[in-house]
Amino acid sequence: ESVPATSPTVPSGGSQSWATPQEQIIIEAPDKSSSVTIPAGALSKGTFISITPKDITAPAGFESARGADISYKDSAGTALASLELTKPAIVSFTLTQAEIDRVLTGGLIYILRYDTTNQSWSELNSNIDLVGKTAKVHVTKLSDFAVGIKLGSGAAPAATATPVPP
Repeated sequence: ESVPATSPTVPSGGSQSWATPQEQIIIEAPDKSSSVTIPAGALSKGTFISITPKDITAPAGFESARGADISYKDSAGTALASLELTKPAIVSFTLTQAEIDRVLTGGLIYILRYDTTNQSWSELNSNIDLVGKTAKVHVTKLSDFAVGIKLGSGAAPAATATPVPP
């Protein structure tokens, strides 16, 4: 499928690519904080897909979160209401050192998906690789995603001073 003669405006601070059913494509945010990988055969037709870092308010129960807005448009540049994939895409976040340090002190990392119908975030079954500094999830529906940290139920308690006998 050929690239349309005109393309929609790229979101400020984001990256955009023309994705076709025939090829795998990786679209990475300019700051390298997040990416989406669409495998060959996942799309039914050519689509403009963009990814843009997004500041979000941490959902209830999370101490911090940062997001990625993934949007999609048809060949004429018209925004699509939704985009279902026939094969799972991979949404990936590059973890910061602060996020990794937080995990080492009891925090848990989750990737979240935003549900526009319920206007809420839901936790997804994610792959966390602290050595590779990534959090990834396989999805068949694109939307806004976030990586968030919350205190785990088995987290280490705060350090307390131990009295030294005289």
